[in-house]
Amino acid sequence: MARITFAGESLIAQKQGAKEVLQITRFIYANVPGLDPNTPIDRAATKPPASQIVHSYDIPAGNCGYVNPNQVVYSSMLGSDIGDFDWNWMGLESAEGVLFAVAYLPLQQKRRNIPPLQIGNNVTRNILVEYSGAQELTGITIDASTWQHDFTVRLKGIDERERLSNRDVYGRACFFGDGLQFQKVGDNYQLAAGIAYLEGMRLELPKAVPLSPPQGATQVWMHITWRREQNDVIPSWKVVYMPDQQDSVTPDGWVYCIQLADITSAGVIADKRKSAPIAGPLVDHFASRKSVADLENGVTSAGKARQLAEARQIALQGDVVGRVDFDGSRNVAIQATLADIGVVPGTYPKVVINGKGQVIGSEALQPIDIPNLDWNKITSGKPTTLLGYGITDALRTGYSNQLPRFYSDTPSTNYIHAALEIREVGLVHNSNLNWEYAPRLGFHWGGQVAGDLAMNAQGAIAWNGSVLYHTGNLKPQDIVPAGTLIQSFSNIPPPNCLRCNGAAVSRTAYAALFAAIGDYYGAADGSTTFTLPDTRGLFIRDVDNGRDLDAGRVLGTFQSSQNQYHAHSASTGSAGWHAHGGSTTSVAGSHIHAFNYVNTPTTQDIPGIGAAMHYAGVNSAATNRIQPAGDHSHTLNIVGDGAHTHPVTVNPSGGAEARPVNMALYYYIKY
Repeated sequence: MARITFAGESLIAQKQGAKEVLQITRFIYANVPGLDPNTPIDRAATKPPASQIVHSYDIPAGNCGYVNPNQVVYSSMLGSDIGDFDWNWMGLESAEGVLFAVAYLPLQQKRRNIPPLQIGNNVTRNILVEYSGAQELTGITIDASTWQHDFTVRLKGIDERERLSNRDVYGRACFFGDGLQFQKVGDNYQLAAGIAYLEGMRLELPKAVPLSPPQGATQVWMHITWRREQNDVIPSWKVVYMPDQQDSVTPDGWVYCIQLADITSAGVIADKRKSAPIAGPLVDHFASRKSVADLENGVTSAGKARQLAEARQIALQGDVVGRVDFDGSRNVAIQATLADIGVVPGTYPKVVINGKGQVIGSEALQPIDIPNLDWNKITSGKPTTLLGYGITDALRTGYSNQLPRFYSDTPSTNYIHAALEIREVGLVHNSNLNWEYAPRLGFHWGGQVAGDLAMNAQGAIAWNGSVLYHTGNLKPQDIVPAGTLIQSFSNIPPPNCLRCNGAAVSRTAYAALFAAIGDYYGAADGSTTFTLPDTRGLFIRDVDNGRDLDAGRVLGTFQSSQNQYHAHSASTGSAGWHAHGGSTTSVAGSHIHAFNYVNTPTTQDIPGIGAAMHYAGVNSAATNRIQPAGDHSHTLNIVGDGAHTHPVTVNPSGGAEARPVNMALYYYIKY
């Protein structure tokens, strides 16, 4: 199966973007050593080197057809006149020289038809490519059908039969009158106009052709051959000045040499043509039927010669001998005798034959002779089974290190033409559809039994009973649909993904993605391209869809940075010291206090009620001399003053945007 290369995909995008026609112009055939046709095609590879390219085929306009609007097919036909070469690599090339598509194949043979040595073959190869809008992009208007009909061998056969038929009539060379005569006119030489049949090929010169022979004595020869020109073959000729030319064969066919003239050292021309005085229809130059009849009936003198004047003897010599006298008066027969070469009569299992076709001996049969024994030559005792012929089992049992290779002779998608068929247990057909009867292949590595690959009753392939999914029953697009957002730690886009960077891309090349998101994020040029989402530097938030945490938002809308409502604690600096001038208190508080006295000898000072006097020599003073009294209040009048302000400082925090703890990743969109 052919695959479009990465370069081919890029060319498709370029042509679609530029609204230009994509032209695929050439098939390339190559023989790549060691190429495994079962390996995946390297879509990034370039053309093989020139030393490996064995043939190229320019694609005619009629060999390009469409299957449907998204599929086009290109066809090449190699006739039996092309070869010889082997090939296992085939590619399509665009008019710009871009390798567009590649296919790997088992080694193929192309042989040229070279009767009777080799029978050639015709090779027809088609490559179908599929991509969106293929028919429109390539401008192909022909509905794909069978184009190729190789009549190369047939037409060559017709040409050769006509040439031989002409040769039977005209002989090796027949020049009509002065046609193609080598002439000297004045000081110049020319080949005269006219008609000639040379080796059955009709050559006509409508006017004389100037020639320039070398100085001195020489021979003048004409070389003539068939030359292919488009869909026809025509005589191709040239005049050469060389002695004793001989017919020769080339890869393009036979070249016949016919001598026209000799030129002496004195410049004298000797005409070597075999000409006939034919100047009109050839039938006018045939001998009359009456003259021939008169000869046969003896009317003319030549017709009366019934007997030889002198008898002659006809003899056989060599391995077959015999003789007889003959004078023309009667029919004769020779009694032939084979020479005795010493072979003993008898029946031999194997005979020896010499170059003359004679049996000269015998040999015993050798084992090597048996493979060459034609089965049809065995008239009795043909075995119908292997029993009794030294083979007990046609299939090898047990372990084997052989590499079996199976292939089918019939191209088909029907299972009966498959190279290998695995059947259900016991050939129960549909009588038992249990899983245990499924056709299966088992896999075993040492002590590890991996499991089996089998087909269930519904025709699905299963591994250990679980159905295997593939592009036939599970499309990759259904696993990760177009328009899916993918995060990655790598700056290399995953397969079938594009960077979410707001770029404009082709609506045709990424048709599935365009069907999923349309021009919601931008129409680009409005016709052939559309705009991708741009998620660079943004957080992703799920659409609110009625929950009212982010009310009013719709798909793909942008929302600027914002902080949630909150409070801050604040402090003020010290300030505002002042005085109030003119403040007064009212007068109040007049009162009396009772006084304790000491009633002691003059030499003692003892507390007690008495006079407030004591002896002066006493060291300690008595306490509680005056009793408490006089609780009261004062009215205070303060004059207003000191209006002032206090600066409040809130400490800053944060940067240019509001964000949570985060990590930067790459966002891609599936197409």
